[in-house]
Amino acid sequence: MKITPLEKWIAAKIGCASQPLTREAIQAYQLQKLRETIARASTRSPFYRKHLAELPANDLDDVDCLTRFPFTSAEDLRRNPLSFLCVSQDKISRVVTLLSSGTSGPPKRIYFTQEDQESTIDFFHFGMSTFTNPGERVLILLPGERPGSV
Repeated sequence: MKITPLEKWIAAKIGCASQPLTREAIQAYQLQKLRETIARASTRSPFYRKHLAELPANDLDDVDCLTRFPFTSAEDLRRNPLSFLCVSQDKISRVVTLLSSGTSGPPKRIYFTQEDQESTIDFFHFGMSTFTNPGERVLILLPGERPGSV
């Protein structure tokens, strides 16, 4: 089987670039990152500090444990979007307003740091390279009339 550039990128990201990428390595990485994310959100986000108070991150033995976690609803996000932030507002470099999908509900706001945006660009660079070659061009058309939108 041919190894794609995206697989090489994933292997490098999860720290196993010098060995074959395995399902076990991916799952171990995902579980560790879930623990880190939950711990960070629980300590830095006012919303998640309260929302996850009963579920310490180190209790996460496998991804099936996520079924014990409470849902976060679109309404939670609409009600107080800034309470989800895990960084100070001066670290936010992009705010995206998502209109409701198919309903008349109010929009939701999502916040991104420069690091978040760089990670997305990095991913797309390698993801797009799975079906394009150097020098080729791709045109992607998405609706969006706001300045700076996709």
